[in-house]
Amino acid sequence: MPKKGNIGGIASGRLLVTLDENWKPSGGTAFAAGSMISYDVAEWKQDPLRARPWLVFQPGPRQALSGFSATRHLLILTILDNVQGKAFVYKCDQGAWRATAIPLPENASVGLPAASNETDEVMFTVSNYPTPTSLCTLTPQETSTFFENSVNRHAITIGSAPPRGQS
Repeated sequence: MPKKGNIGGIASGRLLVTLDENWKPSGGTAFAAGSMISYDVAEWKQDPLRARPWLVFQPGPRQALSGFSATRHLLILTILDNVQGKAFVYKCDQGAWRATAIPLPENASVGLPAASNETDEVMFTVSNYPTPTSLCTLTPQETSTFFENSVNRHAITIGSAPPRGQS
């Protein structure tokens, strides 16, 4: 375990850790500061010093992890990419994480106010200059087909503030 890392929770039976510094486990792959890694919980419980870390997210030169929430089977990450908010659904398959972008307006600010650890439902807020703050949700029905059907990748807007300049 890195000296400057934070345990962030559990998703898909994996312990999530965010890194505050560059870290290379002995005999392993190097991870950059700002990355998120995961460990198999069963392997971690058995021997935390020998558990193998897996990369979840590593920021690019103009990226930063903004926030994350775990549901029963999924991980939702929000990142700042060149100061633009983006959101991704991550799914773990045998230790390897696969990311799928959630389509959002450009130049948006994205927040994750709620996620259920009993289902795969997550709520998030989205706002940008022309679009008022909206509360959106991804439900288990959407997330079950999210990875298989790229045509129907969307979140449902369940409420929003009035447009700017209107009361």
